[in-house]
Amino acid sequence: MDKQEKKQNMKQDRLIDWAKRLQSLAQAGLTYGKDNFDLERYQEIRDISAEIFLILPFSTSFFPCNASGVFKKLVDFPTIVLTLVES
Repeated sequence: MDKQEKKQNMKQDRLIDWAKRLQSLAQAGLTYGKDNFDLERYQEIRDISAEIFLILPFSTSFFPCNASGVFKKLVDFPTIVLTLVES
């Protein structure tokens, strides 16, 4: 792996991390939020996270952006494996 590929991978890893964090915040907000205004904002955050995952390589685009509940991360390599924790 050359220097440019390594730099590209670091950028992708950072995007993956941001998208996962946004998705997690959105899911928690959609699950526990009460106010309609807040729910709309959490939905927008979830949509942004989904858009980020759409531009990532195939192996990282399995994120369940239309599910409900809070996600608990089980594995973090090379694909994302999550389980839904029912509320």
